[in-house]
This record gives sequence, C-alpha cells and structure tokens, in this order.
Amino acid sequence: MANTFLLAKGFNVGKSLTEQELIETANKILKKAINYNCNIILPTDVVCSNDLNDSINIRHSDIDDILSNQMILDIGNKTIQAITKTLLSSNMILWNGPLGAFEYKPFNYATIEIANTIKKNAKLRNIITLAGGGDTISAIKMAKSEEGFSYISQAGGAFLEWLKGNESPGVKAL
Repeated sequence: MANTFLLAKGFNVGKSLTEQELIETANKILKKAINYNCNIILPTDVVCSNDLNDSINIRHSDIDDILSNQMILDIGNKTIQAITKTLLSSNMILWNGPLGAFEYKPFNYATIEIANTIKKNAKLRNIITLAGGGDTISAIKMAKSEEGFSYISQAGGAFLEWLKGNESPGVKAL
C-alpha cells in the first residue's frame, strides 16, 4: 500500500508492487489527512532488491534513491524508528497488514520489530492493541507476539468494516 502512496507523491518506486488505479485515491487520502491534521507515516528509507528470493544483494536506501531495476520489499530503520515513536505515544494501535514482504527473509525484519515493540510495550503502557487480517495474524505469529494484542481478528476487510461501524453481512444474516 505504501508504494502506491509513494508513487502518488512522485517518488520512483522501481519495480515495486503498486496499484496504479488507486493513485488518485491515494492523493485524495493524502489531501484529506492534511485537512484533518492527520499524520500518515510513509517510508523515508527502504530495503530493496532485484528479486524477492535474493536476500544477498539487498540495498538499504532513502526513498528518493530507489533504483529503477529494484523493488521495495521492506521499510528501513529510520522508518521503523518513526513508527515506533508514534506507537509508544499512542493510546490505541490498530494494525492491518504487514510492513514488508514478511514471508521472505530478510524482508520480514520491520514487521517482526514492530510486532515485538507492541508486545513489549502494550501492557506496560496500557495501550489497547487491535490487529486484523490473515497476513497480519501470520506476521504476528511469526514474531511470536500474540500476547501483546488486546484483540486479534481473523477477518481483514470485515474487521475494518466493523471498525467503521458497518454491520457484517454474516452477522446481519444471523
């Protein structure tokens, strides 16, 4: 998702996975965030490679220095620090979606770091922590951080609809 926002902001994202049809939507969201004084944290540094299976020739770079033959596969340390700072000053954390190609080492690093940060600090700081979606749950389990979450939902899209206050079609049918 972040790659599409970066592309919308004019950054070269190389061969990264993007959703071209959502660039206009991304721009609308960015403008709305400014109007509502909402900070959207986008990567300032990333981990890139030519291929998901190439864990040797990886490159750490700032967001304005992505090579056109590479793809963004994880966020970098500066971005992890920015997210961590925000998490630790929050009263509630909602997590839906991993931070990188977490199924492939070493591109799971940021996701595991953030999951462990939540695990270590949620109870200590009395932070309400919610997570939803299959990939998110897999990532949290990979990091062995389940105990750091107040609630984990198997549902992804339905979880987000519930948060918006919409009734789930399955629940409505019952």
